Amino acid sequence: MLKKGWALLAFVVLAAAAAQIISANFIPKVYQAQTTMFIGQEQGSSQNLTLSDMEASSQLIVDYKELANSHRVIDPVMSSLNIKMDFEDFKKALKLDVLDTSRLFSVAFSSEDPELAYKVANAMAVQLVSVAGEVVKVENIQIVDRATIPAEPVSPNVNIITVLAAVIALVVGLLFIYLHELFSDTFSGQEMVENELQLDVVAIIPRFKEEKSNYNKGLVTITEPNSYLSESFKMLRTNINYMTKEDGNKVIMLTSSVGSEGKTTTSCNLAIAMAQEHKKVLLIDCDLRRPNLFKTFKINMLPGLSDIIYGKYALAEAIQHAIDVPGLDILTAGRMTSMTTELLSSVAFKRVIDEAREKYDYILIDAPPVLNVSDTVIISRIVDKVLFVVAMESTNRSLVKEAKRSLDKVNVKLMGMILTNMRINPKNYYYGGTETRRKSRR
Repeated sequence: MLKKGWALLAFVVLAAAAAQIISANFIPKVYQAQTTMFIGQEQGSSQNLTLSDMEASSQLIVDYKELANSHRVIDPVMSSLNIKMDFEDFKKALKLDVLDTSRLFSVAFSSEDPELAYKVANAMAVQLVSVAGEVVKVENIQIVDRATIPAEPVSPNVNIITVLAAVIALVVGLLFIYLHELFSDTFSGQEMVENELQLDVVAIIPRFKEEKSNYNKGLVTITEPNSYLSESFKMLRTNINYMTKEDGNKVIMLTSSVGSEGKTTTSCNLAIAMAQEHKKVLLIDCDLRRPNLFKTFKINMLPGLSDIIYGKYALAEAIQHAIDVPGLDILTAGRMTSMTTELLSSVAFKRVIDEAREKYDYILIDAPPVLNVSDTVIISRIVDKVLFVVAMESTNRSLVKEAKRSLDKVNVKLMGMILTNMRINPKNYYYGGTETRRKSRR
């Protein structure tokens, strides 16, 4: 709920504003005019009030209210004011009440026309005085306060409606967030994914928010080197350097449970970040079924890995250099084939990796998703470590768990997880983008 606090606040404010606008402009305004009357005693009653007289007075007020609702009182009022209303609707607009258990009696009428409300309230009082004297024989009936034309409507109460709408929106918003979190089948936080997968997080890659930084296509380590996104890849590079310093592991495979989790983008930006640290890096596209590296770096698709394994090219002949990134070499997937499993299981593929070990500081392998094909498990046998990419708030948790179990079954050497698509406020980062640096100089 705290993570979605701004969205919840915006929802409450919009609901309150909408309620205020609708109630103030679109709901008909109702005005109420009120006349106050004093009810005396029945003829022949004692001047000194006894308990029985007080009870009779209370009964008299009840009778008076019933009398006010009768045709004998209402019909003449409607006729004199030329009111074209149903009798029952007129009674609903009429309000008769005793003021504070006294002998003061109020007659109020509500209408969208304030002048009509004023006329009816006064006409009802006059007619009641006349009829009460004839029917109930009441002495000393007086009109204490005559109705005036109301200046303000009694409904709708804009303030109450606005507050009520805000409270309802808050309750609905909190309930929606709670139910969404309760029934959501995606990972929403670092602690959740670490607890359920029993695997440490190596780095967090924030969600790409800017249009110019499309996560599925952008090489932000080149296009936006000072952004907080670039800093997250540099942090990943630093963590890998620290974790591989002692054991000398240099062949690292990146995979995910399914596609569209940011695996290829992470591989590319990590390779660039490593090369920027003056390392010799080879990035290999081992997704022979759906290759992407040549598109990302805008290089030739051929020759590539499959061509080397078939013996048509040597490693040095197939490698391409990344433009504007000294130290980074790229090996594309090569010619597409239906025999990907056989190629990746071959001795020739292992020779390619062994040869690359002698020439590079790091070899990053962009492997296919675990659940799509068996290629990833085959590749994992010849690499030193595996990084498992998990997209937050998008990938089904059951699929991620299934992929993790598949890797555990074959004793894959997992280095840890990389969490992509994470909701993070850029202001929390020490290193900001270009705009942040400009502000700091001021």
